[in-house]
Amino acid sequence: RGVILFAHGSGSGRFSPRNRSVAQALNAVGFATVLADLLTPSEETADRRTGQLRFDIPFLAGRLRSVVTGVTGAGPLYAPETAPPAPVAIAFGASVRGGRPGSFVEGRLEASLQLLRLGKVEKILVSGNAGGTSGDEIAVMTGWLRARGVPDSALLTDGAGLDTYLACLRARDEFGVGRVLLVSQFFHARRAAALARHLGLDADAVRAPCGCTRRAWVRNLAREYLLSRPKAALDIARGR
Repeated sequence: RGVILFAHGSGSGRFSPRNRSVAQALNAVGFATVLADLLTPSEETADRRTGQLRFDIPFLAGRLRSVVTGVTGAGPLYAPETAPPAPVAIAFGASVRGGRPGSFVEGRLEASLQLLRLGKVEKILVSGNAGGTSGDEIAVMTGWLRARGVPDSALLTDGAGLDTYLACLRARDEFGVGRVLLVSQFFHARRAAALARHLGLDADAVRAPCGCTRRAWVRNLAREYLLSRPKAALDIARGR
């Protein structure tokens, strides 16, 4: 039915029994809820002494905008052929099956390959879990790209990009990425771009196709809106 955001500045918080009780009552009638603290624990501690941040409206408004962006996934979403250029595209990993990419991963690889062939990017950063329960995502994804003619010189690999936030953070810190295209299905790509911008990256979202079943779409959309986007909003608000 909708998402209701509880944004807490100072003096209350997402662990408040009253706030959680209200949120649970809303959940029971079909509303999703996000309880977000706009101050980090250290900021909250300092504010108890100074009282400065609780009245800093521009500061709190900026935090609130970041939370809303994380929840809604706002921002442009490009097709590969209309995407602006960038040195690197990140292809996000997901489950692999029997040494082959799953339908979501294959769509991300197809879009990344298209970006490379169109000259939109110079390199593809394959980011995922090299030790995942379904298999080595990195080995499967790079194998798929190499089989389609992508040279090793155009590939970067990160087997420790265990979630979207870490993938973007490590792209910045381990690979020196500043400008980037983030390749995933529509519901994930915009969230990824919001997280990347929060980390200081100049990021744009690129939509990947998916030859998925209706059941897979429903399952992943539910996970995105009920779990992943609220988590992203908290990551942004709290600076993880």
